Parts: sequence; C-alpha cells; structure tokens
Amino acid sequence: GTGIRATSRIFDVNKNTVLSWVNEGGKHSEELKKFFQNLTLNEVQVDEFWGFVYKKEYNLTDEEKLLEESGDMWTFTAIMPENKLIFAHLSGKRTYTNTRKFISMIRKRSDGTIPYFSSDGYEGYKEAILSVYGDIQNDKTVPPEDLCYAQVNKKIERNRCVSVDKKLIFGNQNFLNKCIDKSQVS
Repeated sequence: GTGIRATSRIFDVNKNTVLSWVNEGGKHSEELKKFFQNLTLNEVQVDEFWGFVYKKEYNLTDEEKLLEESGDMWTFTAIMPENKLIFAHLSGKRTYTNTRKFISMIRKRSDGTIPYFSSDGYEGYKEAILSVYGDIQNDKTVPPEDLCYAQVNKKIERNRCVSVDKKLIFGNQNFLNKCIDKSQVS
C-alpha cells in the first residue's frame, strides 16, 4: 500500500489531513459493522495479505518485536464469494491467537449455520476453525459432521493458473463435492 506521506504528496495535502481521512474511514467502518450480523454464510473464503507497519520485521529491534506494534502485519479477510462481500477482517501478527480471533469473528457474524470454508495453504486456519467450530468428545475436539473445510492451492506458471489442487481438511469428499457444486466460484 501507499504510506501516509506518499498519499499526502499524491493528493497535495498535509499528512495530518491524510491521517484525519484514515480516522474518519475507521469511524465509518465501525458503523458499517452493525450491518454485518446474523449473516447466512454458505461459503466463506478466508485469506490474508501481508504488509508492514513502520519497518519490516527483519529491521526491528528485540524491544520492538516484543511490543508487536510494528513490523510484518497481516490482514485476514473473510469473503462471501457469491457477492464478493468482505464481511470480516482483522489486522495483526500472523499468530494462532489472531487467526482464532478472526475465525471467532466469522462465527459471531453468522446466523448459526456452519459455512463451507476454503483457504490457501496457510496451516493456521485448520486449528483455528476446529477450535471455534469443533465439538468436544472424550476430551478431544472433533469437527462436526457438517463442517467442510478445504485448502485450494493454485499452481501459477508465467502468470497463468495451470492447475488447482484441492485438499480436504474437514468433512468428507462427497460433502466437499456438494459444496463445490453449489459454489459459484470454486
């Protein structure tokens, strides 16, 4: 993304003006959250993208790393592919705690139905989805029967997708095929 100073140069405004825009955008975003409740989620694509705050992770001092306020940051996104709505997001370090918090946010915004989840190969989703949606049986967390989660990895060559590999994580293959058949984009 573009930084505060670069944005101020592009728009020929003071950096404090840009910061006020960011602040107003945040307030507007908080208001919009009211509309993202009790959603019927048939399919949810979860993904994350990388950025950094202040400086890149490898340039941080040990003290700055402990604060977890700068360096590499990830924005987790939950997308309803049928309408391209990003209904949940969370920014922070790419940790289990943040991944679980993000999946919990998805569950809180749903009407109680368990959606079909798909993601790229980030392994953190497996444990977080199981933790949030799983059932406890004999002191062990197990996925409910209607939980379906698959990782979808695309092989890119010369800027073109040449193959798509689907790896079933939770659910059974028949249920996954039904989910994919119902999906408008998978």
